Order: sequence, then C-alpha cells, then structure tokens
Amino acid sequence: MKSTDEDIKVLSRAVISDAHTDAEESLTSARTKADEIRKQAMKQAASERARVLEKASAEAERVRSQAIATTQLKARTMQLEQREKLLESVFDSAQQKLSTVQRSTDYEKTAHLLLREALVQLGAKKA
Repeated sequence: MKSTDEDIKVLSRAVISDAHTDAEESLTSARTKADEIRKQAMKQAASERARVLEKASAEAERVRSQAIATTQLKARTMQLEQREKLLESVFDSAQQKLSTVQRSTDYEKTAHLLLREALVQLGAKKA
C-alpha cells in the first residue's frame, strides 16, 4: 500500500506545484495589468494637467489683455477730458477777450486784420 500513499503524495505535490505556478502566473499578469493601468492613468493625468494649464494660461492672457484695454480706455478718457477742459478754458478766455475787443475804438480795423490773417492761414487765394 505504500505505493498508493506515495502516488497520492506525488500527485498532491504535483497539484500544489501547478497551483503555485498558476498563482505566480496570475500574480505576474495582475502586476502587468496594474502597471498598464498605472501608466495609462499617468498619461491621462499629464494630459489633463496640460489641458488645465493651457486653459489657465489662456484665461490669464485674456484677463491681462482686458486689463490693458481697460487701462488704455481710461487713459484715453482722461486725455479727452483734459482736452475738453483746455478747450473750454481757451473758449472762455477768447470770449472774454472778444468782449473787450468789441468795445475797442479800432474794433473794425482789428476784425479786418484778423479775418485777413485767418484767410491767409487757410490758404484762400483772395484775402
């Protein structure tokens, strides 16, 4: 009967060996799949990170451009306001001077001279 017991032991060892081999193969396969999944996840994360950075960069550029445009618009508005104030000042001064010139005794002569000078400045052929 020893031979049957020995056969059972040999068969048992063979089954256990096959089980270990199968387990090793399964473990290797699982590790390979896990590595592939990890690599794919890393690629996706890098891609997502690049997309987010690109979007953030574009948004920052848009905000910067908008801030520059707003600043330029404010500067132009301030220039125009200053110009308007200056023109109002010039017109007020001219109006005050005109009222004193009209009361002058040589008003008509001065008006003719100023008119002639204006026509010459405008390039009129006859002054």
